[in-house]
Amino acid sequence: MFTTRFRLGLRFIGVVAAVPAAMLWCTVVARAQPDTLLPQPVVEGLANTVSGSQPMQHLIDFTGYNRDRNAEEFAGTYLESELFARWATEYGFSDVEILRYPRRPMWDGIRGELWVTSPVLRKVVDFRDIPTALASGSVSGTYEGEMVWIENAGDEAAYEGLDVTGKIILTDSSTGRAYRQARSHGALGVVNMNSPRPYVAPDAIVWSGIRPGDDEAGFAFNLSGPMVQDLRQLRGTVTLKAIVEAEMREVDNEVITAVIPGDGSTDEWVYYSAHVFEGATKQGAADDGSGAVIILEAGRTILEAIERGYVSRPARNIRFLWVDEFSGTYAYLDSHTEEFAKATADINIDMAGQNVTLANNATRLYRMPDARIHFLGDVCQEFFELVGLTNMERVHERGGGYRFTFPIIDPYGTRDMWRYEIEPFYGSSDHQVYNDRGVPAVLFNHWPDPVYHSSHDRPGLMDATQMKRTAFIAAAAGLVVAGAPETDPMQVAAQAYTRGKARIADDLRRWTLQMAAAPAGDLAIQYKESAAALHQWHLREHRNVLSVNELTRGSTCENPDRAAKGIEALAQRVLDEEPTAQASLEEFYQSLAAVRGVEATIPDPTEDEIEAGNLVPRWDGEYERSWARGLPGFASMEVRNFIDGRRSVLEIRNAVNSEYALEYGTITLDAVLSYLRSLEEAGSVAIEPRN
Repeated sequence: MFTTRFRLGLRFIGVVAAVPAAMLWCTVVARAQPDTLLPQPVVEGLANTVSGSQPMQHLIDFTGYNRDRNAEEFAGTYLESELFARWATEYGFSDVEILRYPRRPMWDGIRGELWVTSPVLRKVVDFRDIPTALASGSVSGTYEGEMVWIENAGDEAAYEGLDVTGKIILTDSSTGRAYRQARSHGALGVVNMNSPRPYVAPDAIVWSGIRPGDDEAGFAFNLSGPMVQDLRQLRGTVTLKAIVEAEMREVDNEVITAVIPGDGSTDEWVYYSAHVFEGATKQGAADDGSGAVIILEAGRTILEAIERGYVSRPARNIRFLWVDEFSGTYAYLDSHTEEFAKATADINIDMAGQNVTLANNATRLYRMPDARIHFLGDVCQEFFELVGLTNMERVHERGGGYRFTFPIIDPYGTRDMWRYEIEPFYGSSDHQVYNDRGVPAVLFNHWPDPVYHSSHDRPGLMDATQMKRTAFIAAAAGLVVAGAPETDPMQVAAQAYTRGKARIADDLRRWTLQMAAAPAGDLAIQYKESAAALHQWHLREHRNVLSVNELTRGSTCENPDRAAKGIEALAQRVLDEEPTAQASLEEFYQSLAAVRGVEATIPDPTEDEIEAGNLVPRWDGEYERSWARGLPGFASMEVRNFIDGRRSVLEIRNAVNSEYALEYGTITLDAVLSYLRSLEEAGSVAIEPRN
């Protein structure tokens, strides 16, 4: 509907600046702000509404310190559930609920003390002080024995020639692996230093657990590097004593949910997700208290912006989910299949908003996998880049006084720049569930995290400014994807089309460089693989542009038929441009072959490829979450994602190879077919000849 462009800030200013080192004169020009997918008044309204202080205060409320849940909380409602339900209600969300689902019993630590009893009497650590110190799964009991240092105690070879029966192992291995090996050799338990960043955060103690058998006794304590060194420096025979009290408790899987209703013009849904739990024991300000409070703030910002008239109510309903990571998402989606069938996208935030100077990290947008390509990725990237360009000092703007041109800064936070990266898909959070079930989803995440999964993951390392910026991006992107009437579908389609062309160009650049580096004898197969990948990239970007047709449904578009025709015309352009790209690739191959002194042959399809091109897999069984991977990284997941009853085995292989070959190495046809056959044997997939 609206085509107003976002042009904030400075006019073009010519400034003559001296450059003493070179004794030259240069003109410094302040650049106009980039266009965005929402009009300037909407962007300004969101920026003036969003807060970083509010999410920071909420974060302090429930992650200010690592705390031990008491029995009453396990039997009733978790503190986090009560707080988020209350905050969402106060902010005006609709349909606020705490849902309860069954789950396996949860381990609850009650008491945990580790002592040195000889040659001195000294308490090493107490669960009451640092809950991360007692490994989850530890069994009640009093354990006392001689301390034995074993390096890499998770390896079987480390025990050769040693008798550790009745002793307590001090080590620097994975807690779980060290425990299993130690117990198998008769040890009482393990005291472990397991720090992924011992030089960056030496005093941090990592959350970890063990899995004793039903009738087994045993324990593990997690210590920091300095604590372990203190124990190793004791002289003579050292005796340790561990006192553990723990119970397995019957608990619910709690999911907090709230809604911003759409305008009623469509019954589709957009989701925001974050995990406020990671089991009942582990807690963390960044992981993932930050994501939980940021999506809350994004929702509050949208509601207030609607109320103040900065933006119209979007067409789609918006669902907010605060869950136990993975298990809560599965539980909710399994019990709301009718609603989820109308879901169009998910924005998942898992760890965002640390102080970039202290943590030395950046906020990263992880796009959806190629099989789920969707304009959501480009919309999020658009706003990541907007904040990046306008919240850093750029030499081009120094004539304006060395300042941010559109500052999004919280008074409670820093004035640091916005560091960001745009990256391909990575899983390991709740967005993976959405993608696996057919709904495009992205992840916002800061990385690296120096205190990841540790006792030091507390609010002191968080920054209200970075949380404010992340919430702004989440709110703005969500409004576009949810179909706020201020959104122009053709402008979104143009973004998808032009960014798609850039992605194809970048993919082709990397593959042609690989071809150029290949031995002469491998040139033909490298060209064949590159040509197949180039075809898949054009199909990918064609799907991406077509996904914008979602915005022609509901109130977003005044003339949906005209918009749909325009979107489809842009999508067709992607396909029409492939022959020219293929011809250029072939010319490059021919030139390269001539330089190498080999014939530029065009390999014919192999018999296996012809056969695979005539085999089509389709789903034929219940959805499963525990298939063997069979392929490296996320390639197995992507093979499953591409199964649609239309693509052949060869097409699926080529699509997955075009996405992951440069990361994992060539994804072979044999490997893909073997994996599909394993799904067929499990009764989940049928593979049939193409009609």
